[in-house]
Amino acid sequence: MANWQRAMMKVMRIKNYPVTVSSFEDLADSYRRITFHSPQAVEALEGFPTEWVRIWVPKLGAVDGRIVQRGYTVTALRKELDEFDLEFVLHEIPGAAGDWAKGVSPGYEMEISLTPARPKIPAKCEHLVLAGDLTALPAINSWLSYADELDTPKITVLLEDAHGSTRGFPQQEHAKLDTWTWVSPTPVLGTALAEELEQILRKESDVYVWGAGEKELVKRLRTVIKAHELPKEAYFTQFYWILGRAFA
Repeated sequence: MANWQRAMMKVMRIKNYPVTVSSFEDLADSYRRITFHSPQAVEALEGFPTEWVRIWVPKLGAVDGRIVQRGYTVTALRKELDEFDLEFVLHEIPGAAGDWAKGVSPGYEMEISLTPARPKIPAKCEHLVLAGDLTALPAINSWLSYADELDTPKITVLLEDAHGSTRGFPQQEHAKLDTWTWVSPTPVLGTALAEELEQILRKESDVYVWGAGEKELVKRLRTVIKAHELPKEAYFTQFYWILGRAFA
C-alpha cells in the first residue's frame, strides 16, 4: 500500500530499484550482514565513503501492507556479481528495519532507493576522526574501505559499545589507520566517547570529525566540537536512533 513516504519520494523524483535478498550472515549475536542482488541498483551505485540506500520494509505492526523506509550504509559493492551488502544492528527494542532483518530469508524481494550525497573533507585535513556507536560501524568501515582515495594521511576510529566483546564485529584495516579504540560507555551514554574526542581536539588542529549513532551520544560529540570552535566544514554529525524509542 502506498503511503506518504512513498508519495514524497515520487515528488522528489527519487527512483526505486528492485532487489532480492541473496543471503545473510550473523557476524555477532546482534549484528547481521545481508547480501542483496540487483543488476539495476548495482549499476546505479557509485561506490564512495558512507554511500547509503533507503530500504522499504513492512511498517512495525502493520497488517495492511504499509511499508516504511530506513537508511543503511553500503558496506560492500561487488559490481561483477551485481551484489551489495548492508549490515544491521539487531536491537532488542522493536523497530521496522531491525525486526525485518531478524526474520528475512533468501529470495525476499523488495525495493530500495539511492542517495547521491557525498561527504566533503577539507583539502588540508591532516587527521580524519570517525566516532560513533555500533550503528555507525558500517559507515566507519566504508570510510576505511575508500581510504586510498582520501588525501588525509591519518585516521582514528572511536567507537563506544557496551557489548564487552568485539568478537565478530567487522573491523576494516588500512595503512592510514592510526588507532581504533573501542570505548567502554559510562552510565551517561556518549560521555566516554566525547572525552576521547576531547583529548584529540585538545592536541591537534586540521582535524575533520565524522560522528553518528544514538541521538544523545551524537549531541555530546557536538558539544565537544562546538567547544573547540571547529568550522562547519570541519565536521559532520548525524543521529541514527533514539535510546528507548521504537521506530515503527
